[in-house]
Amino acid sequence: MKTRQFIHIVPSDVVTGQRLSKYIVGRFPYLETASAAKKSIKRGEIWVDDSVGYTGDWVVAGSQIEYKSQIQEKGPLHECVKIVFEDQHLLVLDKPPGLLSSGVSGPSLQKYLEAYPMSEAAGALFYPLLIHRLDRATCGLIIAARTIESRRLLGQMVEGNMIQKEYSMIAEGEMDDKLQFIENVLDNKVAKTEILSAKNLDTKDKTCYIRVRLHTGRTHQIRRHLSLVGCPIVGDDLYNKDGLTFGRGLFLMSDELILQHPMNGEKIHVKAVLHKKFSKYIKSNK
Repeated sequence: MKTRQFIHIVPSDVVTGQRLSKYIVGRFPYLETASAAKKSIKRGEIWVDDSVGYTGDWVVAGSQIEYKSQIQEKGPLHECVKIVFEDQHLLVLDKPPGLLSSGVSGPSLQKYLEAYPMSEAAGALFYPLLIHRLDRATCGLIIAARTIESRRLLGQMVEGNMIQKEYSMIAEGEMDDKLQFIENVLDNKVAKTEILSAKNLDTKDKTCYIRVRLHTGRTHQIRRHLSLVGCPIVGDDLYNKDGLTFGRGLFLMSDELILQHPMNGEKIHVKAVLHKKFSKYIKSNK
């Protein structure tokens, strides 16, 4: 186990009468809610002037507050996750299908990242934090921040749809070659998917290989949109329950990302190798 820590010095103009559990909310990464702060204190991770802090302690000007966390040196998922881009501020990873992005129990990509080396940049997080998610069944590219500032800026980029995300999939049926956009309202919000290309496959089942670009990020947007236009994705157990499936899960992959680096503005353009189940499906169904 390795201990990582953040240190905060209480300023001289601090408002008096604040309890420790309230004061630390938002002052440390990972402690952005009252619940998270209280749990951290309960675990003995918060120290005040070299002594373990308690929820009801009063905050005093000039005190040194430390947030300490023990991190495992090695994670169980290292071998199944590929890193396709890395610097001191962010990571782009290739998530395998069947792995949760994050979760409270069981294996997840975020748990793997808890064992990742801490960045050497200023404001480094204890470990990288995912800034968006992919469904468990969806494989491909996903971004994690390594510093407090890159996390903030990348979060703004996600909210503003400033990260170009492209996906590949195998779907049932034939896509209308004149269709360029699928746009409707999902969950009371506008949802827009751009069709980049669609190619009918030479397989015994009527299927096609489709590439799309997301213009919004609604829950299961691609899966719902493809089902809406009569081309549900192969292996989709939610929106194509009675459709084609060959025991290889969902044929949907995030395989291309384009964004500006949050710290230096340089263009980042990453592509992932299409998952091998795509080629295996095509070969086995001719």
